[in-house]
Amino acid sequence: MRERRTDDEVRLLDNRRRANSHKIERRNNEFKTEENKRRAEALKIARQDDEFKTEDNKRRAEALKIERQDDEFKTEDNKRRAEAHKIERQDNEFKTEENKRRAEAHKIERQDDEFKTEENKRRAEALKIARQDKEFKTEENKRRAEAHKIERQDDEFKTEENKRRAEALKIARQDDEFKEEERRRNALRMHNSRDNYKSSFDGMKSNYESKIKEGPTHICSCCGGLCKDFDDEDKWNECDDKPVNPSTTETLLNDEIGDQNDIGIKFAPGENNRPISILMDLKVDELTFPKIYCGKQRKIKANVKLTYAKIA
Repeated sequence: MRERRTDDEVRLLDNRRRANSHKIERRNNEFKTEENKRRAEALKIARQDDEFKTEDNKRRAEALKIERQDDEFKTEDNKRRAEAHKIERQDNEFKTEENKRRAEAHKIERQDDEFKTEENKRRAEALKIARQDKEFKTEENKRRAEAHKIERQDDEFKTEENKRRAEALKIARQDDEFKEEERRRNALRMHNSRDNYKSSFDGMKSNYESKIKEGPTHICSCCGGLCKDFDDEDKWNECDDKPVNPSTTETLLNDEIGDQNDIGIKFAPGENNRPISILMDLKVDELTFPKIYCGKQRKIKANVKLTYAKIA
């Protein structure tokens, strides 16, 4: 047989017969399984030789490289790898070890400035796209604020951050445009603060004036006249009652803010005026019946003469 195989043609025919015979035998599942076991065992023993193992890895890598040039094979191979990797990562020990390897490999890769720059660009671009989602943006802002709040509990970190902020602001204010914009923001903030104070003060003033215009609103059960209203008449004592008219200390409106005590408006009904008779007072009706006229003067035409009978 050895002499016959020296002839290339005979050897080629013999190899074909063997291949066909082996192909037919492997149709038997039992034979196929046993042969695969023998091959795996033989390969395991052979790969204990470092030289053989290196050469075998090279052959496998080269063969896989050629096979992956086929897009269909490449897609299927990627699916198989992803599925196998997903199953492997269900093992917590394997997952932990792989994460460590990835972190270590990534740390080594980021020592390359070019790689680090490109990765930072990719991260920034991905984050920019992700933050277009309002829900994601809101959640991320919350996480950042919470993390920053925790970090600033460290006095050393807080001090360093304040220094960085002050230094950054100092550099930024060297730009005249930024400086002007900052002045505008500060002016707008001060203007809004003054508007809030003015609104509060105007509301207090309006409330004071409305109470004065309203005057006494309670009908006395004795004489039927108007007098001051009491929340609890059973506890009212005539000796302890305060006068309806405001005292000298109640003719001044002043803000309660400590640094603005010098701002106030002095006013009171009839202040610095002499009392006049009700027969001569042109606004006696409006002042006597505030709920009817609501503090507004009645308009009477010039050529119309009114009598008390007509008014009644």
